[in-house]
Amino acid sequence: SLLRMLTSEDIIRKFVVFTHNVAEGELPQLEYPLRRLGSEFVVEEVDDNLYEMDPATYERFNPLIDTLVALEPEQAMRIYRNMRPLFQEAYAELGFGNVDFDEVVIQAIDEVMNARTVTGPFQLIKPSVMYVYAEGRIEDMSPVEKQLLRLGPENTEKLKARLPAYRERLQAGQ
Repeated sequence: SLLRMLTSEDIIRKFVVFTHNVAEGELPQLEYPLRRLGSEFVVEEVDDNLYEMDPATYERFNPLIDTLVALEPEQAMRIYRNMRPLFQEAYAELGFGNVDFDEVVIQAIDEVMNARTVTGPFQLIKPSVMYVYAEGRIEDMSPVEKQLLRLGPENTEKLKARLPAYRERLQAGQ
């Protein structure tokens, strides 16, 4: 099911760009290694230009998170190790030839693991095309932290529970 979720174009480069950006606490605007989700961001209107994120928004991430956490880390790491030369080459093409891509993946995992979590409901405003969080302390969170809020607390917890197994194997060189 993961293969059905992956983009069909430039998957290696997009994975490398995505991982690099997450390691930096950012998210790419366009270069996602995954296909678009089937459903849209769901909000409920509270007042004039004030919205609240509907918990149904979290559900659109359930198939992705369930698939990611269902992967056996040892099997996933075998695939990663086989593809590692391609990841390293793509990373070098971005101008980071002297950096071990494994370290970038570890940094990305750490970024997610160390992300602050807050509980909703989250109020939003829509000053233009995109919604932004109405509360400044939430809008000021890193893009990675805000993406984890959009995943929902249960999905974030599942993801954070699975990531240490990957980190351990990367550090051990497995």
